[in-house]
Amino acid sequence: MSFTIETLPNEPIVLIKVRGQSNAMKDYPQLLKELGELLAHREGPIYRVSDFSEADNLSFSDLVVALAQEYCGSVPGSAADPRIQVVLVSSNEMLKWGAESAQQEQYGGMESPPIFSTLKEALAYCRAEIRTIASPVI
Repeated sequence: MSFTIETLPNEPIVLIKVRGQSNAMKDYPQLLKELGELLAHREGPIYRVSDFSEADNLSFSDLVVALAQEYCGSVPGSAADPRIQVVLVSSNEMLKWGAESAQQEQYGGMESPPIFSTLKEALAYCRAEIRTIASPVI
C-alpha cells in the first residue's frame, strides 16, 4: 500500500490517498505517524478524507488491523483523536463493512464514518459540514 497525505489550502481538510496492494500491518503505523506529525499543532475539527478508490484487494485482516489502529488508543490523527472527523471514499464492500464496525464496543462504539463513491462527493460533504460549523443555526 502506498499513500500520500496532503492538507487542502485554507480548509481544515486532510486528504489521504491510498493506492495499490494493502499491507495494513506494515503501512498503517507509518501512515498514522506521518499524519500525527502533520496535525500536531492544528486544532479541530479536522476532516480526514481517506480515499481508497485506487486501493487493491483490501482483506479482512487488513481491515481488523486498521480498525484497531484507528479506534483503540489515542494516536494523534486517528479516528480516536477527538479533533478528527473521518470521511471515506470507496466502493469496496469490505471497507463499508469495516466502517459500520466502528460502532462495535471493542472499537469504542463510535459513529460510523460516512462513505462516498467519489472524492468529489466526499469533499462536498466536508465543505457543507464546515459551513454548518462556521454559521450555526440558532
